[in-house]
Amino acid sequence: MIRRHRWDGGIGAVAIVAWLLAAGVFLHAPTARAEVQVSDQARDLFRTGVKHLKATPPDHKAAFEAFRAAYADSPSPKILGNLGLAAAKLERDGEAIEAYERYLKEAGAKSLAERRAIDADLKKLRARIARLRLTGLPDGAAVRDRRVDGNTAIENAYVPNGSSITLGLRAGRHEITIEAEGYAPKTLTVELSPGDEDAQGVRMSALGEDDPDTNPLDPDPEPVDQGTEEADGIDAGAIGMWAAIGTTAALGIATGVVSGLAASNFSSFEDARDGGDLARADELRDEGETLNLTADVLLGVTGAAAVTSLILVVLEVTSDDGSDDEADTALRVRPVVTPQGGFVGLEGSF
Repeated sequence: MIRRHRWDGGIGAVAIVAWLLAAGVFLHAPTARAEVQVSDQARDLFRTGVKHLKATPPDHKAAFEAFRAAYADSPSPKILGNLGLAAAKLERDGEAIEAYERYLKEAGAKSLAERRAIDADLKKLRARIARLRLTGLPDGAAVRDRRVDGNTAIENAYVPNGSSITLGLRAGRHEITIEAEGYAPKTLTVELSPGDEDAQGVRMSALGEDDPDTNPLDPDPEPVDQGTEEADGIDAGAIGMWAAIGTTAALGIATGVVSGLAASNFSSFEDARDGGDLARADELRDEGETLNLTADVLLGVTGAAAVTSLILVVLEVTSDDGSDDEADTALRVRPVVTPQGGFVGLEGSF
């Protein structure tokens, strides 16, 4: 005989839900980190850093060095909160963000007020950080950053791990100096905006060598002809002639375009007038007057440019005949005034 057990739906459901909740908490709980044993030396360094923070005025640089040394000795995440604070005060924004984020993740804020304060600092840091990557650094190089903001200068020193380093800096104007034994110091000036990610390849010269980023001048340069004759294969007269011709062509095109617009405007004006739209007709008339005036000015300038081009063409042609006898050729530009108006004339003898 088979006995059928009666399932109590209420108690069974509660038991299943409880088991699932417990399993979920277990599966999603972060892996517990082994507590770091903090050495006496690290404790002393931490206390020293706190004293520097509480000093009047605070010595943030000394505090940062003490906290960094304490963490290097005993990497307890509990040290990172103060390390992040000191780094932020020194405008070492990249290190401050990293320390704060790891502190919240690995140690956790001690109170809601501390969490809010750190979140506020992180928001400010992320909004103004800029990153600069330096590559090509020689072995043993030291990097010194100096941010200049008006009369305020913030300086920090960094030690690259290898031939490159990425700096998380406060946005602004920075003077980056790289020094290495056996090399002449190198200084780079960069202007960084919030969110920038810049990269600079560093080329340093050994002591006694020229800076590879400079182009030394010839100590005894060849004399340069200051006239209009050809120098190093370049005909200055021909360049001026073609420049004038190009300018004349451009002005002619502009004159044609404006004249076309004026004609189109006049047609629209007649349509509006004939259609009884007097307000639109007045508006188009004003626009037409402006376009006509512009076209007249452009036409005059184009004419002047054309005369200049003609003069330069004649000069270029007459200067290419290879003759050294300047007395045989004379060319003069002479203004001519008549009752009908004035113009520029060419007078020459050959």
